[in-house]
Amino acid sequence: MYCQLMGEWVMENSYLTSDSWILHTAHALTLQVYFIQLTDPKSVLVGNYKMTALYRNHGVTPYTPLKGVLIRPSIFMSFFFAINNMVEKVPSLKGGGIFWFTDLTTPDPLYILPVLTSLTFLATVELGNPYIASKMKMLHRGMGVMIVPFTMNFAKV
Repeated sequence: MYCQLMGEWVMENSYLTSDSWILHTAHALTLQVYFIQLTDPKSVLVGNYKMTALYRNHGVTPYTPLKGVLIRPSIFMSFFFAINNMVEKVPSLKGGGIFWFTDLTTPDPLYILPVLTSLTFLATVELGNPYIASKMKMLHRGMGVMIVPFTMNFAKV
């Protein structure tokens, strides 16, 4: 009952954002609750037809959210390897820094940049989406803390 009420609330308040995935999620949630209540095969078949029609109307599949999961790592790796390659091949990076990091090809000896990166990530997690699940928020907090040991040996670029 709670899921059905939540799905109805999201459908009624879908004007809050222009993203069609909110509306899709609301419809899918309502249909999933409907599926749970079904017992006879004919009703299950009708429910499956409705879900397929919903996906077709919004131009998505159950695997659409995986696009971001597959695209982001490839972009991150491209940037990482490009910058790592620049450290080795661009001589002007040895004297192009300011303040305490004059040589951009070496790691930060004071760990200021890794800590600053971690704090920025944690601020994004804390000040970002207030509706994120608590377990996901805890995972992101852990990732924010682990940024420091993972990035402390990276070049300052």
